[in-house]
Amino acid sequence: MNIYELINEIYSSSIEQHWDNLPDAFYSWNREKLEDGFDLEVFDLAKRAYEIRIIYRSDRRDCDTKQEYWKCGDASFVPFTDYELQVLNGLDWTRLPHAFKAHIYDVIWLINHKYEAAKTAAEEYYYLYHEWFDEVNWVQCVDYISRAVELATRIGISDKKEYYLTEVYKDIIRLNGDDASFLSISLIELIANQNYHCDFSILISLVDRVISNNQESMSKPHVVEQAYYQKAHLYRKLKDSKTENNVYVQYADFLMMGVENLLKKTKEEDVDKRDWFLAERDIKKAIELFQNHAAPEKALDAQKRLVEIQKEAVKHIPMHEFKYDLSKEYEIFISNYGNHNTKELIWDVIFAVSFQNKQKIREKITKRSSILSVLVPRQILGAEGQTEFVLPALDLSDENNILLHMYFRAKEDENIYGQTIGRWFIQLFRKMDLQESDLDLIFENNPIIPKGQEKDVQRGVYYGLTGHMSDALDKLAPKMENIIRNLAEMCGDLMTYYDTKKGIQKRKVLSQVFIGEKLKECIDENVLFTFDGLLQQKAGSNIRNRIGHGLNTEDECFSGDCIYFVMIVLKYCAFYCGHFIDEMERHIHNR
Repeated sequence: MNIYELINEIYSSSIEQHWDNLPDAFYSWNREKLEDGFDLEVFDLAKRAYEIRIIYRSDRRDCDTKQEYWKCGDASFVPFTDYELQVLNGLDWTRLPHAFKAHIYDVIWLINHKYEAAKTAAEEYYYLYHEWFDEVNWVQCVDYISRAVELATRIGISDKKEYYLTEVYKDIIRLNGDDASFLSISLIELIANQNYHCDFSILISLVDRVISNNQESMSKPHVVEQAYYQKAHLYRKLKDSKTENNVYVQYADFLMMGVENLLKKTKEEDVDKRDWFLAERDIKKAIELFQNHAAPEKALDAQKRLVEIQKEAVKHIPMHEFKYDLSKEYEIFISNYGNHNTKELIWDVIFAVSFQNKQKIREKITKRSSILSVLVPRQILGAEGQTEFVLPALDLSDENNILLHMYFRAKEDENIYGQTIGRWFIQLFRKMDLQESDLDLIFENNPIIPKGQEKDVQRGVYYGLTGHMSDALDKLAPKMENIIRNLAEMCGDLMTYYDTKKGIQKRKVLSQVFIGEKLKECIDENVLFTFDGLLQQKAGSNIRNRIGHGLNTEDECFSGDCIYFVMIVLKYCAFYCGHFIDEMERHIHNR
């Protein structure tokens, strides 16, 4: 087999598959099919060339970069030598696929900066546009014509660029908005972005036709969305901002109508529970469009409808329960603590609960996270279905992103602890008939609690240990904030800052307190990480803010992380009581 037969054999299935498979063809098993020395040289040069991938239009849709290529692995970006160029020029290009020729000459342009190579590549891409033209499988042909126009622009052959765009415009007119996918819209986008001189009113009418042909189809919302956005873009090009805004509002109206139709169908047939998520997604998109394009009243109505839908969705979306048999663990727990008196049980809680280990959690996130955490964000819902927080997909290059995932993971661990060991301790305290005065040994004259607040903190912990969690959190959330502020001040951090514009001193917000230099020097990072997540991180439990805004229901107050919060407050206050050292030694001795 010679090089021509090999490349044509590889390429023969490309058009049937609607994807160029040459980039993935130059490996050893194909090289072994060749014997001639010249053919082997060409194969090796082609392999080098295909290690440089052209970044086509479809690859740039979601990024701002204008980079033209990327390298595979350790591929070198060394220009071809004169001899290597002679080898490539020695090929009979009439016997080879146009896709192969386009890529080779494009790479020669990129690494050798040969003007003629760019010109040849542009011509080949233009040819490929027609060869691959397909109304359904349209991505490759649009990539090819976009690259042809880009190359013509870069080397300044404006007549060729004009010719290519004119041919594209003719194809747009011929399609007449009747294609079933993105082809018309993508070609119109190319024309508009290149400032091609044509009658935009014709393009707008064709976009309207695409919208009309697709808006009744529930399976093509993405086509309709792109069409509306492209229509708005055309009006922006015409500097008609009023009509541009109207187009976005029309699309938002279309989304709202689609939401109602979707929910009507779901309620009648009760088939696809995912429709509730789709409805919420579309109504949020509509709200954003109304807000950004001068329709505030419609935005308000849409927000009201969103709340109604979320409350209704909670009733219909099936929840998945995961149950574990912890009977053996419970037996061990009871054998360890079940026969202890009240005082012993208080110290049992203190030594059983631990602060979150910041470094270990970081290692779990950065080294042992599931692939799903990298691919998709998590939507955190409240009791009435409202989206309270969106945890973005894990990005190991972003420290703030990693920290969010650490707080979220800590919350999961805290929740598990509270739902198991925490609840079991509460059962024992109720059985023992715990009294508030039993906690005097921890809270009386405790130096880290601001003067006069000791009894409030003690009462909050007492409420929590006896299962009155709503009352416990009402007490402890603001008081624990005061304890953190008191600690920071004792360590030497200022709790106020001077507002030069207003001429007044303001208290630092809690997030500023947690990052105080003196506080971080004096207090263990695991303690600060734990309380930061519990009190005020949205990716964590955020208890202080939730309680402050009255958002927690009784069931939410009895969640595992809230139970954990009560017990970790008890532990931290115990560090500073006069009995801690003696009890710790007793605990170590009895283990």
